[in-house]
Amino acid sequence: MKNQKAFTLIELLVVISIISLLISILLPALGKARNAARTSVCLSQFRQSLVANYTYQGDYNGYNVPLCKNLNRRNYWGSEPGFHRWQNYLEVYTGNYSIFNCPTREILFPDHSVLNQKTPYPTNSGWVRSRGESFSGGASVNTAYTYKVGGYADSSATRNEDLENAMHDDEINKPLATLVAFADGRFWTVNAKPTTTPGDDSIFHPDRYVHDGRINMGYVDGHASTRVKEDVEVRWWPKDTWITTRTP
Repeated sequence: MKNQKAFTLIELLVVISIISLLISILLPALGKARNAARTSVCLSQFRQSLVANYTYQGDYNGYNVPLCKNLNRRNYWGSEPGFHRWQNYLEVYTGNYSIFNCPTREILFPDHSVLNQKTPYPTNSGWVRSRGESFSGGASVNTAYTYKVGGYADSSATRNEDLENAMHDDEINKPLATLVAFADGRFWTVNAKPTTTPGDDSIFHPDRYVHDGRINMGYVDGHASTRVKEDVEVRWWPKDTWITTRTP
């Protein structure tokens, strides 16, 4: 009987070891599956934003939604649908404000998430962030709208044909299908220069490549895709504000 009990205990330990080994093998795979699912959700949200922008164009004579329409409101995020900033304009068409937050960035950079309602500040009693702001400040967002497409403050709004002509004038011989409108990242995309600073104004900033080293992008022509850094073209001033990829 004693030998039988000892043998049973050994068997149990073997089974536990096998289960532990299986868990150690499966957990990374499950983690990758969750990351892939979040990437897909983010990409779907980009497509919704692009459809909303396309609908906006239909209502505004072909013009893309502006980053903001008033210089005095360039850092004003707490707003109702249809006022002040690009998310608020597009919300009129999406009916959903939360699509402007990448689900992966919400985990990695929760302070950057745009709030859908007025929310008490988690670490400072009595402080409140308005709807449309984030806990890291007013000018933060998990989806970046690129400079050339959205303009900035009081700069002129753009139509796709304007962008195509401007690319030709700047001797950028790329089809409009390679021009990026939306991208993963904080606030907005300023340039296509490689970054060596902690700022988040370059399309090459590491904080943008949150999908297992890849970035989600939405293009002016309405499609979206997940890309690696090598797919994005480097540019220097004065053409650095054109964000394009090597292929559509």
